[in-house]
Amino acid sequence: MWIIGTLKAKTASYLNYLIPVFARLLQRNEEMKEKVLTSLQKVIHLCGIQFNPQYIDQVIACVMLFCQGQESSKLVLIGLEIMETHKVEPLVRLINQEISQFEEEKDLVRKGIKIYILLENLLDSQLHMFIPFMCKLLSKEVSSVLLEVRKDIINLFVSLSRKCPTTVQYLSLIVNSLLNLVELSAKTQQQLEMHQTVLNCIVNLILQHKNLMLVYLPMIHLQVQKYKIHHQQYQKLVEIFLMYGNLEDLNNLLDEDCKAIEQLFPSQITSYYSIEPNAPMYKKIEPEELVAKFDTEQRKLKEEWQEWMRNTSVELLKLSPFLVLSPCSSIAEMYQTLAYELFNIAFDSAWYFLNDKHKELMVQYLVRVIKAENIPLQISQTILNLAEFMQHDKEGLQIDISSLGELAEKCMAYAKALYYREHEFETANLKAIQSLISLYTNLGLQESANGLLTYAKQSLKIQVQNTDYERLKKWDEALQEYRQQQLKYENDQRMDLAIKLVVPKMRCLNALMQWQTLISQAEEIFKSNEDAKKKEIAHLAANAAMHLGQMGENWLLIMNK
Repeated sequence: MWIIGTLKAKTASYLNYLIPVFARLLQRNEEMKEKVLTSLQKVIHLCGIQFNPQYIDQVIACVMLFCQGQESSKLVLIGLEIMETHKVEPLVRLINQEISQFEEEKDLVRKGIKIYILLENLLDSQLHMFIPFMCKLLSKEVSSVLLEVRKDIINLFVSLSRKCPTTVQYLSLIVNSLLNLVELSAKTQQQLEMHQTVLNCIVNLILQHKNLMLVYLPMIHLQVQKYKIHHQQYQKLVEIFLMYGNLEDLNNLLDEDCKAIEQLFPSQITSYYSIEPNAPMYKKIEPEELVAKFDTEQRKLKEEWQEWMRNTSVELLKLSPFLVLSPCSSIAEMYQTLAYELFNIAFDSAWYFLNDKHKELMVQYLVRVIKAENIPLQISQTILNLAEFMQHDKEGLQIDISSLGELAEKCMAYAKALYYREHEFETANLKAIQSLISLYTNLGLQESANGLLTYAKQSLKIQVQNTDYERLKKWDEALQEYRQQQLKYENDQRMDLAIKLVVPKMRCLNALMQWQTLISQAEEIFKSNEDAKKKEIAHLAANAAMHLGQMGENWLLIMNK
């Protein structure tokens, strides 16, 4: 959650990742319910009015899963507490329902009231749904409603009077409930404190609505005199009214006092998630313990490699020096996709704190992973992405570029493979050139492949393999090379190597549509009874015979043997 706290309002850009994760955790893990709802609460609070409305129904559906029973209802309100969205009507109904059902639960009722205070900017059209309900709750017997709850309701009235112009329609209801509270709290232990709180609220209402409150002033003054309530700001307001006959110029006349009263009712609740300015952003790590998690000993089977990947990705988060990452490990253990998504960032954060010895050991483990057999493609892709990500670091991972090129080809990431092979080409090695020709061909860059082949042959004096000509569909050159090579082997009495060139040579004849030549050479091979790939030769000969309008039964019989 440190990541979310750091992103603040930018969290709204990642709701498509966060909301599905929260929903899945709520459905699958009962123990993390409260933690997940608290996290959801923080996300919605930070997004504010930027919270995407398309996720409102999904969020409500998530928290409504736990709307049964008293404890669950508390969690529902925790989850909805700071939901500053434009779809407030269903929330108002839900809050009123929960408060009515569990009225004696102080924490639950206060949470509901706090939601209204935090939604004050959006409630102007919904005041009819909860102001009468709150006034009724405020006017109940003192014994049934706790002091803290009454104070929260009064805070709500003040907040609404500041933010919602429609509050003026409910002034009579609010004032009557406040005066009823003055009578109810008389001769109780709460009398002095409650009377002062009520008068503070009335003064705020007068400051907000000025002359609109004059009609209620006589009734208020009767109660003040009856219970001998002393309130300095209220007395000054009465004096101004008696002196000027109205309260229009009230703000200028009570400048300092207005500020003092307003400070008694903060306009917003302090965030629960503020980060201390001097708080450390990272913790000390144990390099030996971290590097040991990457040990690849006794990892051979596919399942063992998958287990290795799961463990290392979670441990990287758990042991990460950055406090924004380490809390993610508990969720990553259950939601593996998150561990894979944060793997690069977690690795880079730890890499920064490793010395040269530990870095070298870590690279050795990663090279073993790259060269290992039976390794799942997903793990290979993860390591490839890590290598690319770490190029942002000044030193990088220091893995042989040839190994990275092979890994990219294995993952069929041809664009990345091309990047590594082109860098490797600077060494002018034959393997890199062959790989480049193959990549250019796979990517449809035929001219680049031809140019590279010509450059390697003429400038670098590298002996190009005959298969490269075939791959580039240069059949004439390939056939010529095969013939010259076969003739050389025959002169050297190396007949076993010469026979191996028969099939490649016939492939070239087939591509060049030299059908008669192909059939003649095939017949010679069979007459000489040489140990060649007779089925493959028969297949090429049968194809040539069909192109010449012949049946080619003999070749078909050989193919079917």
